[in-house]
Amino acid sequence: MLAFVLGFALACLFHWVESVHTSSALISGVVFLGSLPPFWVGMVSIAFFAITLGWLPTHGAASVESGIAFIDVLRHALLPVGTLTLGYLPAVFLVARASLENALSEGYVTLARSHGARPIRVLLRQAAPVAVLPLVSPICDDVRRPVERGRSRRRLYSRIPAWACCCTKASWRSTFPWFKECFSCWCSL
Repeated sequence: MLAFVLGFALACLFHWVESVHTSSALISGVVFLGSLPPFWVGMVSIAFFAITLGWLPTHGAASVESGIAFIDVLRHALLPVGTLTLGYLPAVFLVARASLENALSEGYVTLARSHGARPIRVLLRQAAPVAVLPLVSPICDDVRRPVERGRSRRRLYSRIPAWACCCTKASWRSTFPWFKECFSCWCSL
């Protein structure tokens, strides 16, 4: 989730910044980060933050002498979470950037710009909700699959009101991806 949020925020920043040098530096840094193996980033992080600086522990889930304190567990989790976030960040950024480019070229975005909407408002209110769909779809599928594996669609439909069944059946036949994904996540809860 952290890589998802940071990657999408960086993609929005990439499209919001008008400087060619800043955008080039951002995409070059992300592509460079994507070329580094995550296990190597983890080893370098341990060597730098844990051994050289001594800020974070090198191993374990909690220190023996402090017991299980929240701050101690957080310190132990910081390196693995940071390494995995940096490992997944480039893929999320590249998908979000391509999706934002596609969404910003749509007609409704051009219409919003022609009505005088500020660029940041167009980016966040018009393009971002559509651009997040390719990132949300796999997450919703991962949440929905285990739930649907144990029960049939008929049983799933029996839990919800009749109007929702009609909307769901219509959304699976039509092209309402945002509604479909939100409804699928809701049903899987």
